[in-house]
Amino acid sequence: KTPGYKIYPNLIFKLDISRPNQVRAVDMTYIPMREGYLYLMTLVDLFQESVVHWSLSGSMEVLWHTEVLIEAIELYGKPEILTIDKASRFTSEAFVKPVLKNKIRLSVDAKRSVTEKVFVKSLWKSIKYDIIYKDPPNNELELSCLLKEYFRDYNNSRKDEIPY
Repeated sequence: KTPGYKIYPNLIFKLDISRPNQVRAVDMTYIPMREGYLYLMTLVDLFQESVVHWSLSGSMEVLWHTEVLIEAIELYGKPEILTIDKASRFTSEAFVKPVLKNKIRLSVDAKRSVTEKVFVKSLWKSIKYDIIYKDPPNNELELSCLLKEYFRDYNNSRKDEIPY
């Protein structure tokens, strides 16, 4: 066990997610480019199954993850619960500090709990197969434009399915 490492509970395993901003999940993936790759981080609302905020980076610096989180809170408000995986970038003191400062409850995915990340993993797969693998972007600007359009269309199509 790493000194100072805090273990957070899984708060959403059997939670009835019944409203927007109740639970947001944060995750990241790599996006292959024509040359190299970039990292994509998203915050998604698990009730609406929509992308609340996203960002691209050439590295996985904790500072980038933290800035994206703070920006999302400033722009879109805070969720009641933020669910993360056990990756060091999300469990670092720098990342956890603004979560707790904003009185957001932190939930860590349970080991082997597929259902919690099913939406996010499905999102990654659809992004990669629908737009990236067909014609990989040349640069960050091109990828950013593709993702902006994709998330706008994706979120708008999800709104039609939400029964409220």
